Amino acid sequence: MCWNASVSLNTYIFGLFASSFAYYNGVMNLLGFVYYQSFIIMQLLEYFIWSKTFSNRLLSQIAFFAIICQPIFNILKIETQPESIPYLLAAYFVFIGILYTVVIPLHTVEFSTVPSKNGHLSWKWLNINIFIIIMWFTFLSLYWIIDKQYILFALIAIFLIISIILYKETNTWGSMWCWVANFIAFYLIYLVFSKDFCKI
Repeated sequence: MCWNASVSLNTYIFGLFASSFAYYNGVMNLLGFVYYQSFIIMQLLEYFIWSKTFSNRLLSQIAFFAIICQPIFNILKIETQPESIPYLLAAYFVFIGILYTVVIPLHTVEFSTVPSKNGHLSWKWLNINIFIIIMWFTFLSLYWIIDKQYILFALIAIFLIISIILYKETNTWGSMWCWVANFIAFYLIYLVFSKDFCKI
């Protein structure tokens, strides 16, 4: 997916509509809304990259920042054990700090996003090894695990594994997460219409 500017923009608009619709109808709270925006904003950034509207380096840096923030927003959503949030955030900050000062010094990151041979965008700044991806995903998944949303966790984990297997070689596995954004968008719309009462 996300083969061109039009697809990226339409994916973003659809995700924004679904999340706004869900938030207005009480299906999603503010933290959930903010977290989902960190996912779909990638599609808006990819639209700007495809259309060459702004600096590729700047857009890649913003995308990098959004990816870094996703586990933070998800950890803040934890409801069943809120007392664990400060410790989990501290652990994540330590992980990111060590990662981008010792393992991959920030000044060595290639902040560029270019079309790959398979037609998708390659996030050069996300050229990291499997262990780091697993660590990042572990922090991202803490909310789903702690709040026992195992089905959602399993579905996203399966999709991540498939994306890495099929697209790691071209470094386009991250760009393929627009499928997740669309899946969640459809799910949010379903939740709204499955409610007994809808405000709209």
